[in-house]
Amino acid sequence: MKNKFALALASLAWFAVILQLLIMLKNPNSHFIDTMIRFFSYFTLLTNLMVAVYFTYYFKLIRSEGPSPKYLRLSLTPLTVYIVIVGLVYQIALRPLWSPTGLQWVADELLHTVVPIMVFLFWYRRAKILNLHWKQLPYYLIWPSIYLCFIMFQGSVSGFYPYFFLDASTLSIPDLVINLMALLLVFLVISSLFILISARLNKKKHLVKG
Repeated sequence: MKNKFALALASLAWFAVILQLLIMLKNPNSHFIDTMIRFFSYFTLLTNLMVAVYFTYYFKLIRSEGPSPKYLRLSLTPLTVYIVIVGLVYQIALRPLWSPTGLQWVADELLHTVVPIMVFLFWYRRAKILNLHWKQLPYYLIWPSIYLCFIMFQGSVSGFYPYFFLDASTLSIPDLVINLMALLLVFLVISSLFILISARLNKKKHLVKG
């Protein structure tokens, strides 16, 4: 079952990312280099790409019947946090702003809804054996912190900011700082919830055994 689920998840994530890239490349008003800069600027696309790579590797390990490396288990929770936040931010802040149709709608739903839900379900089935600890929490902020620094630098050079709440060309410095801190706080809160869920499931597991 794990084998099939990992394959389905990897396949959907790859399909969604490649589909979105092809849609962007078809835009006659955008130069190839500009399109690639935009493509690799979206947290959504980068995180879905991480999901695709992770579950491709996971599927390969399951098929070879090799032991699951420790780093693979440790990276599952932060990856799930990131992709769940992709889904939440889209549903709450971005979905009301536009109504895509056709293939763009397909790509959007896969990237922001289907893949996040599937990754969460995969994580939930394994949460009780992950042994998460509060000391791991700071590590969960590494990727979003790197991404935010990258976007601020990339945007200052190219003039393109992928999300309106990160647009340094239109926001005042105080508003931008507040948005950046708020985003990191969201990552911190969601990460904490995941640790609490895992701890709760672990407790139930021990109670059942007892």
